[in-house]
Amino acid sequence: FPLPSALPRLPPRACTSHRGGALRLVGAEGRGMAKMSPEQWAKGKNAPVLTADWRFGETGQPYCEILDVRTPAEFAEDHLPGAINLPVLSNDQRVLVGTMYASSPFEGRKLGAGLIMETLSGYLKEHFAEKGKDYRPLVYCWRGGQRSGSLAHVLSEVGFRSSKLDGGYKTYRAEVQEYLKRDHKYRWCMLSGPTGSCKTRLLKRFGAAGHQVIDLEGLANHRGSVLGGMGDQPSQKAFEGTLAWALRDIDPTRPVWVESESANIGSVQLPYKVIDALRKAPRFEVALPFERRVAATLDEYEGLTQQPEHLKALLSKLKRFLGAKIFCEWEKLIDEGRWEELVADLLVQHYDPSYSRSQAAHREKHNPLVEKLPLPDWDEKSLDEAVVFMETHLQDSEGYRAAYPTHEALAEAEARL
Repeated sequence: FPLPSALPRLPPRACTSHRGGALRLVGAEGRGMAKMSPEQWAKGKNAPVLTADWRFGETGQPYCEILDVRTPAEFAEDHLPGAINLPVLSNDQRVLVGTMYASSPFEGRKLGAGLIMETLSGYLKEHFAEKGKDYRPLVYCWRGGQRSGSLAHVLSEVGFRSSKLDGGYKTYRAEVQEYLKRDHKYRWCMLSGPTGSCKTRLLKRFGAAGHQVIDLEGLANHRGSVLGGMGDQPSQKAFEGTLAWALRDIDPTRPVWVESESANIGSVQLPYKVIDALRKAPRFEVALPFERRVAATLDEYEGLTQQPEHLKALLSKLKRFLGAKIFCEWEKLIDEGRWEELVADLLVQHYDPSYSRSQAAHREKHNPLVEKLPLPDWDEKSLDEAVVFMETHLQDSEGYRAAYPTHEALAEAEARL
């Protein structure tokens, strides 16, 4: 917006600097910056608010909706938590406009404006038709430019109090990356154990009992093994976003339980700061009898027994490590439906040796204290008893006390020095 010859009088707390002919207005607590043109401020119009806070609006309350106006492809890769996709340009339209803009910016903007206006007309008749005057949406695109600006402007002209995210998705993404690079002092407690020891089931029981848990496999939508696929995995960016969001709710004064994982969970990778902290965490190895591990594994992967050819294809990935003979034996067990024998042999031939190697390497590099967590069976009663056992013994366990010493213990150590 062009600056007028004389700026209107600004209220207290308003910043007197301006950028691009627009004023930045700072809230009472110095947060949630807003931005209006001088003309809009003087006339008191219901202009879009340019904000750096994607969680809360001007009133300090969450937005009614977070609207992502990027293409479906951009939205699928990652988006703000809770956002819904209202693309102002389709995937193909964005390519078309971008191609034309490269040869003629004017023609590209003209084409884009026409396509966007057609789309916005439909949204006003459908998505926004039942919204009341108190509707307060946040709108964003890739970098807070014309796509989000077009919808935010139209909504404001209608009478809604719309906000636009300053910097768009890139602002949110930078915040996620910065957060995951911090040294968070969480009291991590690691559940380890070989395949079939019901670590995930136990983790869920901890959560049900009111303890803090981070389900990394749930966030990654993968169990972390060759048979661990649970459907489409999130992108790396989406995984990091949901992980950062989950970590924000953690109370650093209380233990937070997590399942032992490698750096990669399927196709996604844990951030370095997180995996580094987990490697140093006290470990509690779930001790479930072998025959119960077989039964638990068969129960967890029951769906694969209904897809024998798919199961063979997954196991074929291990053929180069274990040899054709063992793989042929597995194929025979699958064809004959001898599922318990198959699971037992998978544990003996592949999963248990792999776990032993990884634990040996971990001990050599990090030398963590490992304590046993007895689990006689995997029924709910046994799982709940294991949770109660840890509630009773955690604070006195050697690994926990070494990793998270009390003020008294630190004072004693300093006195000895």
